[in-house]
Amino acid sequence: MEKTLGEPITQAGEYEQKQADLFARWKQKPPCGIANHRGHGWVADGILCPQSWFLQPVRPLFLLKEAYGSQRDWDLRQYLLQGDGTNGHLPKLWQRVSLWTKGLLETTATHLAPYGAVEECQTAGNGYLRQCAVMNLKKSNGKPRSAWEDLTAYVAYDQAELLEQLRLIAPTVIVCGNTGRFLFSLLHQHPPKQQHWFYWLSLDGRPILVLDYYHPANQFPDLLNYYGLMGCYQQALLAKEKRPVLG
Repeated sequence: MEKTLGEPITQAGEYEQKQADLFARWKQKPPCGIANHRGHGWVADGILCPQSWFLQPVRPLFLLKEAYGSQRDWDLRQYLLQGDGTNGHLPKLWQRVSLWTKGLLETTATHLAPYGAVEECQTAGNGYLRQCAVMNLKKSNGKPRSAWEDLTAYVAYDQAELLEQLRLIAPTVIVCGNTGRFLFSLLHQHPPKQQHWFYWLSLDGRPILVLDYYHPANQFPDLLNYYGLMGCYQQALLAKEKRPVLG
């Protein structure tokens, strides 16, 4: 039976097929202004381990800006699971995403998972990284430093496909790496500024938590980054349970 738009995907095979079909269509879109996927390498992203993703009660998606590093097509998921073939250690950005994922999976309304340097978070394919998804707004022609005008043009060009990918991933929590404004636009939901940096929005009628945070490549210390994000997350969980929010 064909699923309706509001029904979530619950099987890994179904997700993989639908995302492969989406990417095939997406890569062949005709160029529009500066946006052109056909002339540049395509960076595939999404759920790292679909076999376990849809069984997780907490499904964290990191919504980032753009990936770069090659003019050929390449797969960010494969890179994060297998590394670059030189050594097992991940770049700092992805070590931080691994640690943030650990915190999101272990923090509750009554327990804030403590910060700690976890050796496992340093390696490709680690158990925490396998429980997250990563999605870049710009799928081709990535640059080391993002230009807002460029990102804005690509998000406008790809808004239908980006929203379709969000629906396929079906996260329960989205960590925005300085991308909140773009997500709000995609969802057509523009909540008033919230001092704790969290927003309870909806995706196809289901609640979704958005943490409007810094990009994980920022230069602030790991300790501050971790507790800043986990504090926002715990405040959101408290608000959902209608407990007094601290602060």
